[in-house]
Amino acid sequence: MKKIILILSIAFSGCMYAQDDEVPAEPGDPAPIDMYISALYAIGVGLAVYCLIKKPKKNTST
Repeated sequence: MKKIILILSIAFSGCMYAQDDEVPAEPGDPAPIDMYISALYAIGVGLAVYCLIKKPKKNTST
């Protein structure tokens, strides 16, 4: 779960930087937000599928 949160925070911070400018000034600058929409959608779908597949742990202690 920590890895997923880390990946989402990195993707979200990249989107925040991308919203500053409409067009990157240099090749190393982040892309505009339109470039990130498909990646964010894929991350969201992947996270939803992971949560559906993840099975709750059984409590064996009595």
